[in-house]
Amino acid sequence: MTCRTSKLMVLSAAFVLTTAAFASAGARPCVREAKRDAKDCAADCKETFQTAKDTCLNRLHSCVEVCRANRSQCRLDSGFDAAIDACNDVLEARRAQCRADNPAGDARDLCIDQAQVAAFQCRDAARELARPLLKQCRKDFRNCAKACPPADPADPPVDPKTCIQDANVAAKECAATCKEEYQVAKDDCRNRDHACMEDCRADAQHVS
Repeated sequence: MTCRTSKLMVLSAAFVLTTAAFASAGARPCVREAKRDAKDCAADCKETFQTAKDTCLNRLHSCVEVCRANRSQCRLDSGFDAAIDACNDVLEARRAQCRADNPAGDARDLCIDQAQVAAFQCRDAARELARPLLKQCRKDFRNCAKACPPADPADPPVDPKTCIQDANVAAKECAATCKEEYQVAKDDCRNRDHACMEDCRADAQHVS
């Protein structure tokens, strides 16, 4: 092999790697948009399910939505979500420190394991502390929702249990559709064959 041929091969390899890097970087905005669309889709599924559930129970949806908003504010005021976020932030910082202080191997793995145990204990303590408050939030929501007027007093009575079960099935199908649409969009963003990628995902789940 001549020196010129060797240089051409190196340049060709570098060009391929650079092109792949640019393609990956160019796909990121597309993937971010696909994620936003997936979140909007999931939100629509949730709203449809809640509307259906309120209809099953013959409660005015707009009234129950106010109860849900109050429950969300009650949960926020409890400090539970903020405490969980703080535990997770500490975990991420400790993971990064483990990687910085230890080369790949048993010492790093042990450090990260200890950080995960500490994070679990932190979250568990947060749950125990917030449990009475969250229980009261749920109780207040139930009382609020039960006090809502019927959506339509003239509606014929339905079996709430069966109706809600059907709504649950529809919600799961809706969520599955959102997930599939996201996977298709993401694969398109990266210019990958969706059927092939689905096989890869199935293989990964089988291994795990």
